[in-house]
Amino acid sequence: MSRGKVFVIIAAVALVGLLIALPFILEDNANQYSWGESYYPESAQPYGGKVLYKMLEHHKKDDLVAIRDTIYHVMDTVEVNGPASYFFCGRTLWLDSMELDWLLDFVGAGNTAFISSKRFNWPLFDTLFYQYQPSYYFNEEQANNWNVWDYLHVTSDTSIYVPFGDGQAQEMKWLYYNEVWDHEWSYFHDTELANQEYALEISSFATNRESNFTNLIEVPFGQGSFYLHTTPEAFTNYFLLDERGFKHARELLSHLEPGTLLWDEDNRTRSYSDPEPRQPRTRDGALSFIQSEPALRAAFYTLLLFILLYILFGMRRKQRAIPVLESRANTSIEFSEVISQLYLNQRDHRKLGLLKMKLFQAFVLERYGIRATGKEPEDMQAYAKRVAIKSNVPETQLSAMMDSYRELTVIFNVDNALLVTFHKQLESFYQNCK
Repeated sequence: MSRGKVFVIIAAVALVGLLIALPFILEDNANQYSWGESYYPESAQPYGGKVLYKMLEHHKKDDLVAIRDTIYHVMDTVEVNGPASYFFCGRTLWLDSMELDWLLDFVGAGNTAFISSKRFNWPLFDTLFYQYQPSYYFNEEQANNWNVWDYLHVTSDTSIYVPFGDGQAQEMKWLYYNEVWDHEWSYFHDTELANQEYALEISSFATNRESNFTNLIEVPFGQGSFYLHTTPEAFTNYFLLDERGFKHARELLSHLEPGTLLWDEDNRTRSYSDPEPRQPRTRDGALSFIQSEPALRAAFYTLLLFILLYILFGMRRKQRAIPVLESRANTSIEFSEVISQLYLNQRDHRKLGLLKMKLFQAFVLERYGIRATGKEPEDMQAYAKRVAIKSNVPETQLSAMMDSYRELTVIFNVDNALLVTFHKQLESFYQNCK
């Protein structure tokens, strides 16, 4: 394989690699954020939970216990000091039957559970609200088929207003990629829920269009209480970094017991087949959306295949091979050597000097456009003056060279000294002329 083909193959591979890597090169990770709701305690993104976790860690110190495995696997190893609190903050709460039994026993024994979630576990609701059916059911068949969404509902707006201090309201504006977007805010749909003996409304929020959306209730259970909160967004980094948002979150968290705090991390994104602690999600790359869609993924790889085929087939010769012809040997040097030997053997210095003068005049004519007009002293001096102006060589040097030339024209037996002097004068001119 020729060196040219090897080079083309290397260039093709490099080009394909560059096309694949270009989206990652152009991606500016330093100035981008992931605006999804993660709530992960390790996430420093706008809607992560790092600030909340650091705040509780600073406040609780050794009394903060992060549960990163199923509850019933780790509770035997956890030391609980006095009245304790179970805490969950995330998009959806997942509890299996064994974890729910443990949580009910934990709260019934006089502890507290604070659950901030947009979606709740239905068996938990069925246990807490079994005495109550929503008031808008009109017949027995409907009354036996309600679910968690009969207690929860969502309202869509760009902002909500939560109570803060003495009758004031703190605005929580939803941003997505630094732009204000409509967002679905969860709340307890049936407001009569808070009027029952076993449930108490603690907090509500308003939107730009309506008010009195209940988002925090207390449900006594046994010797303890459940605090159910439907706005986990209030505990994300973006809102906690605001001073008023921080104070609002602190007011909500004041319902926690002063003892041990059990942070449930495992039930945020349930995966029953993975008992190991899960790591925080990594940020999706530039090609993640293309890879996630079968049609786009197939089109992407087809495009890369066609590019590669085009490069490979483009290496084929598009015309007949041109035969290699050997270049003719340059015999100018040999010719010069023969002529020099001829003049040397004849020892005709005068003829050699006249030939050098003709070459000089041809050089001046080609470069400066000055033609020699005659051999008289006046003509030679005028010629020397014009050449001196054009070539930037001193006129005295050219006049001396013309004097040597005149001697060559009048003397038939020119000796070596005169020829050497004339030759040096010519060489000096060629080296110094511009």
